[in-house]
Amino acid sequence: LADSLFDDATITFLFTLLSHACVFDNALNLLEDVLSMRIETYPLSSIPRIDALVGDFSARHLAHLCRLLALVLFEPEDRHIMDGTRVPRSCDLLQLRRDRMARSDTTVERNQSLVLEMPSLLPRLVLLLRVMNYGPHLHDLLHFNIVSPQAQPPMAGELLDLASG
Repeated sequence: LADSLFDDATITFLFTLLSHACVFDNALNLLEDVLSMRIETYPLSSIPRIDALVGDFSARHLAHLCRLLALVLFEPEDRHIMDGTRVPRSCDLLQLRRDRMARSDTTVERNQSLVLEMPSLLPRLVLLLRVMNYGPHLHDLLHFNIVSPQAQPPMAGELLDLASG
């Protein structure tokens, strides 16, 4: 149903709507639903000036974009395996890997290359991971052997504001 109702041009339009903060959340949720139901992986190269679009995202928007990236940077078969209740046998996984190796230049590989070629995206994602996984330094924990109850780490929202500011 998602493939028939939402062609690549419509999905591209939805991606361009992400540049407008007033509809970002709605467009992102719709894109996530559509991309998760598609059989074929959507090519990120269809989005005009994707590097500029992603470069303008706030830290919060970039964090939410990671949900969409998970849908276009990994093989659909992997998502279905993870969503399923049946645990695949090792020979099934080997068969899947062999079939995947036989394909050449898949959309997923092109999407991965495109994301890696964005000069500012990876440093921003690393900074975002640092902010979201904030905690005291291991040295401090070992030095005091306990965490002081007076030391309150900043809230994730405050850190995101600091990172985007």
